Amino acid sequence: MLLRLAHRVASAARFGRVPATAPSNPLPCTRLRPFVSCLPTCAGRSLSTFTSTARRHGMGRRQLVGGALGGVVLTAIVAVTDLANRHVCLCDGTNTQEVVDVPDGAATAHALFQGVRAKQDLTFLVALLHIEPNKALMQLKRFIDVFDLSDAGAMTSCRLMANHTGLVEGLVTLLHTHDRQYAGPAAEILTWFAKPGPGSDAIRDAIFRLQGHLNLAAIVADDQADAPMLRRTLRLMSHLMHASQEHRRAFVQLGVIDHLVRVLSNKDQLSQLAAHALCNIAHTDSVGGRAVVAAGVLPVLVDTLRMTASCEDTQLHCLNMMKFVTDEINDLDKDELCGRKQTLFSHGAIVPLLKLMGHTNPAVSSTAAYVLCNLAQGQESRRKALFEHGAVQRVEELLSKSVQQHSAAIALMGCLLQTEERKQLFAQPRVVNQLVQLLYDDEGKFVPTETAHNILRSLVRLAYHSEERARTVAESNCQHAVCQALHCGVEELELTAAAVIWAVCRTQHGDDSRSLSFAKAGAVPLLADLIKQASDRLRSLYDELPNNAVEMDYTLLEALGAMSHLSFVHGLHTDIVATGLLRDAAWLLQHGHPRIVMEAMRLLRNLAGGDDSVAEAIISANCLDTIVHRVNNGSLTTRLRATAAIRKLARKELTNNKAYREAIRQTKGLDALQDLSEFLYEIDHNIHSALKCLDPSLHSNRPRLHADRSRKSHDIMISYCHSEKEMVHKIFDALVEHGWRVWLDEKDLSGKIEQSCRQAVRHAEIVVVCFSKAYQASANCRVEAQEAVQYRRDHMDHPKLVGCKVEKDLSWRPSDWLSDVVSSSLYYDFHNTACFDKSIPRLIAELEDHLPPPAGARRDRQQDVRSNASEAASKDSGASPSHDDETLQNLL
Repeated sequence: MLLRLAHRVASAARFGRVPATAPSNPLPCTRLRPFVSCLPTCAGRSLSTFTSTARRHGMGRRQLVGGALGGVVLTAIVAVTDLANRHVCLCDGTNTQEVVDVPDGAATAHALFQGVRAKQDLTFLVALLHIEPNKALMQLKRFIDVFDLSDAGAMTSCRLMANHTGLVEGLVTLLHTHDRQYAGPAAEILTWFAKPGPGSDAIRDAIFRLQGHLNLAAIVADDQADAPMLRRTLRLMSHLMHASQEHRRAFVQLGVIDHLVRVLSNKDQLSQLAAHALCNIAHTDSVGGRAVVAAGVLPVLVDTLRMTASCEDTQLHCLNMMKFVTDEINDLDKDELCGRKQTLFSHGAIVPLLKLMGHTNPAVSSTAAYVLCNLAQGQESRRKALFEHGAVQRVEELLSKSVQQHSAAIALMGCLLQTEERKQLFAQPRVVNQLVQLLYDDEGKFVPTETAHNILRSLVRLAYHSEERARTVAESNCQHAVCQALHCGVEELELTAAAVIWAVCRTQHGDDSRSLSFAKAGAVPLLADLIKQASDRLRSLYDELPNNAVEMDYTLLEALGAMSHLSFVHGLHTDIVATGLLRDAAWLLQHGHPRIVMEAMRLLRNLAGGDDSVAEAIISANCLDTIVHRVNNGSLTTRLRATAAIRKLARKELTNNKAYREAIRQTKGLDALQDLSEFLYEIDHNIHSALKCLDPSLHSNRPRLHADRSRKSHDIMISYCHSEKEMVHKIFDALVEHGWRVWLDEKDLSGKIEQSCRQAVRHAEIVVVCFSKAYQASANCRVEAQEAVQYRRDHMDHPKLVGCKVEKDLSWRPSDWLSDVVSSSLYYDFHNTACFDKSIPRLIAELEDHLPPPAGARRDRQQDVRSNASEAASKDSGASPSHDDETLQNLL
């Protein structure tokens, strides 16, 4: 019957050629359907006879799978795979058309399985596995070769039918025989069915359900297993562990790890498969990672990476394993994790890892960088070793490569930025500019990614505590990217972007260009929005929290810190107040976390130094009550900043200073200041008494609070340009004659100029800036003035800064950096002798209000100067100061 069937199939196929489009009418071959049902019961020899007969009659795969012949069962499949290299075509016998050239495998297999209807299609082959396994395995292998290029739908159908017809069970049975003749090909076929893809999960579950993994573990443990058998077994094992932690744990329990490490240590062609299997086990969980490490895999991994002959896949699997077992996200004890890193470090892993960072494969180079990033965390000795072996150069190389590579390089850079030396190496303009460029996509927009977060963190570390590095970061045009990150919607990025502004602007030393550049990019309203959102969130939670204990909000902290440093620039005060931020600051001063209170207090202290409009806004926003409350409540820093804010609001330069002083008195600010003064005196007395008992030498040398100033070398420092020394000397003589000790660089200069000027600023109670065109153009004068401004910022407006204009050109006004130095206070005009006679009494009066001359040091003309100053002050104010005003001024 088979022979007649084969003959009739071949005869029907010889009618013609396959048309370019399938015929609309069924072909005569549909008459073969009644004979199909008898075929699955035939023996293997009959199957071979059918195949040979079909070949002799010139049959090809198109005759058996085209159009209406889709119901042909697995016997036809065998014939198709046996004749896969031939192209024979079929037509309807009436219309000859162009021949269609069908590629081997893909179209044929797809057409076949589009026509398959029932499970009986694979029944015959399953039966043949029990009768003639060799022939069945051979035909399955040919079938796989045809199917390997098919689409996902066809492969899914194939896997489903293989599972439902018992084919998987038959192949697993052959694994049980441990016969290399059968087990190897069966493992290879199961590998094809189990490789990742649609429908493969069911195949893998079936293999485990049938205990196939036990046989695989036994083969791996067999020292006599040959290389082909091990290769097939390891490949199947890797697929079984691909996506299931349960399967990985099963292999761990069977003890295959030690045998896999042994195979990996052989450094032969099987190392890649062993590394893949071990990598899958290590990715299971902390248990799998512990088991892999306990088997001694770490030294083997380092040795494998040292081998230049290792293939890329082996290196990548080893690197992934290293990355996982050293990653801090795992549930590991800190000491255990540190021990793993130290083991890799002690076996010399750094050198091969740095070498692999230069690999041409992006996956290999980036994974090596991530492993080094893990090793660098936790111990300075490892970071130092990385630095000494050229990690900085490797990082710079990766920054110019693919996205995957520069992401890893940025992560490694962040780990290395721990010392000033390494920060200085990375803070080169070309590196910083490259980092900033990576913040933008091809369209010039900021993209909120993990890489962007790491870049911003690196910018923070580079700019922190270094004016030079902060200037480099500011000059890299990062302002727009930082401002885009401030409103990207990702909390971590918003927090880090605010930290960049904080780090760049905190070391300006009088140069406000950095703050102004961020303000120009729109940082002020964006920071205000962040502060408002966080404040509203805390308000909504405040009543629900136990004991109203507000938790720490780091985004709010960084945003307040950034805004407080922007508020050092007087030109931004109006913009900050216009955002409506003062009411939020007042609430935070009263209810915020202590660290939040400190930053909010610094913001208000800086704003209090603005003009009348800013002062009125502070009072109208009910900030004054909270400021006074903080004079005696909170940390010492907060209390000192509160007193500085009150002093600024009560200063004489404000037009409505009397109204502000009255507001301070109404809020009991005077009482608060007196209480704080008594508190500070008590602290000073306790310190003095303790030192007297503990160390008499320290006691005798320690200056007391408001003690005699004779131990200081000077009271006032004059900063000036030597081209104006004639007028400056007149001012100097007047101040000395009045009893103050005045520092002038021409007379008191010693050692290096910069160091001497810096010491003069820090020991002075008052700095008198005698400015002119030449002063503004002088680099040394700029350094001197900006040092005074920065020291004031860091020490609560100490020393006091007083401006004296000594420029003879009446139309000239200070600009650029100098305008920021002298804008915070009124200045006196000394452009000629007549102005000198008019301005010197006013100057002396202001200096006396801040620092009275030492007792007994005044000259005879002191009384005259004092009376002239009083008359001038009375003429300007129209009234003499009250007793409360004098008390408040003395306390401040």
